Amino acid sequence: MKNILNELKKKESIFYIVCFSILFLSFFTNVFQIIPENRYKEHETFEEALVVGKMAKAQKDGTFAASGFTGVNYDKALVADSILRGDQINDLLIRDHIISQFRFEQIKYYTGEEKTPEDYCVYVSHSGGNALFWYAIQKALPFDNSTNYQILRLINCILLSLCFMLIIGWGYRNFGFIAALVTFLFTFLSSWLVLFGGNGLWWALWNFYAPFLVMLLLLEKRHNSPDTVSVKKILIWLFAAVLVKLFFSGLEFISTALLTIFIPIIYYAIVEGADQKGFSRLFYSYTYRRPNSNIRFSETNVQLFNQPLEKWKIIDFIKLSIKSGLVAGGALIIQFGALIIQLRYLLGNYDSAFLYLSNAFIRRASFKSGLSGADLDTERFADSDSLSFLWNNVIKDYLRGNAFEWGFVSLGFEFWYAVLIGIILFFGVIVFFLNRKRSDIKYDALLVTTILSAVCPLSWFVIFKEHAFWHPQIDFIVWYMPSLLLGFAVIGVGISMLLSKRINPDS
Repeated sequence: MKNILNELKKKESIFYIVCFSILFLSFFTNVFQIIPENRYKEHETFEEALVVGKMAKAQKDGTFAASGFTGVNYDKALVADSILRGDQINDLLIRDHIISQFRFEQIKYYTGEEKTPEDYCVYVSHSGGNALFWYAIQKALPFDNSTNYQILRLINCILLSLCFMLIIGWGYRNFGFIAALVTFLFTFLSSWLVLFGGNGLWWALWNFYAPFLVMLLLLEKRHNSPDTVSVKKILIWLFAAVLVKLFFSGLEFISTALLTIFIPIIYYAIVEGADQKGFSRLFYSYTYRRPNSNIRFSETNVQLFNQPLEKWKIIDFIKLSIKSGLVAGGALIIQFGALIIQLRYLLGNYDSAFLYLSNAFIRRASFKSGLSGADLDTERFADSDSLSFLWNNVIKDYLRGNAFEWGFVSLGFEFWYAVLIGIILFFGVIVFFLNRKRSDIKYDALLVTTILSAVCPLSWFVIFKEHAFWHPQIDFIVWYMPSLLLGFAVIGVGISMLLSKRINPDS
């Protein structure tokens, strides 16, 4: 029996290693052309210039120069006078003009190919912890900065690949090999994940999944071994995970990232709240001798027996949800405090710091024609605060985006996110009906949490519709936090059930 278990673990380990390697290579090199090469190379140049520019600034003026904010170094002599007379912090068009003009120069300053100029255009939307993290690592490395830059990219891709493998591993343990394999294949083939995967240091996409993964894995462990994980331990790890997210990416996609915390809570509340018993496996072996033969044979049997699970009550779900929300809120307050202090030293006083933050929130959450200074087509911005605008100009656009923009094949058409979501719903219906005979609560829990997880990306499109409206080159990524990833698991479970039904029609 021990040999059988070792063989199963070996095969599972091989699966994880192969999947991790493929994801890593895809993120680091785009070797499989999951996204066209030109898109891969050009996608993150604007944002990454802020990180590399900050590291070049830190090398010249110290780690906390410009209050620690990211930004780009530039030469005033090369900038138009009309731009220099503007407000580089509050006028986004002026700020973005300077970043765009000098974005390709930042790597030259960082590697020492060119001398870093004196002028610096700051980006104050978040504290810039990502740049500080990468800079701290490269300071500890004994190589030149050209090599350091590639090592930092390597670390970024490793962390993101590990992040997705943790999710795939959860699917393997709970829903089996086919579900995990399908989840991996869809993750691997998702063009937007490769875009954000590693050809740049700004996004460090893995940090957005930190709060979700902490809750998912700790609640899974608590489900399997209740005495090993306390609620206090979960909350401590959650606090650290939310701080990591805020440190690396500030308030980027904040509503989506924080709502992912509650998805694992809902799943395990359903699984453990049901009136059910869990099946434990007892392995035993015995040796016997066939009649009229001196040859002995060994057999291993698997016996299932019922073992009561610790049952959640509705009050337990409410308490854990409230405590998790408060913990996340506490981390958010710390982030706001750090950002306010940085802005105070950059702008000179706290009034200016609070004013910037309030204006930034209002700008992202609501906007009307003329507010941004870039509204040339007034019809497009009509009723910008109405539900009609939200549907026609934001959500509908994100449903019609291309989910699979592969570089290895010319499809000749766009594979809309609406179609992908429709496929997930189709397999969700299959899982629902095939599970009526099995009555396994974990499948129903997966369906419910996958549907509810749509609130995570939709919250960003609704609450911060201004950002979603202006940044379609970025915001499609929130579909994967974690709604589509769970949807991939639903497809895998559906395929697994259909195959099982074909092999065993009575199942």
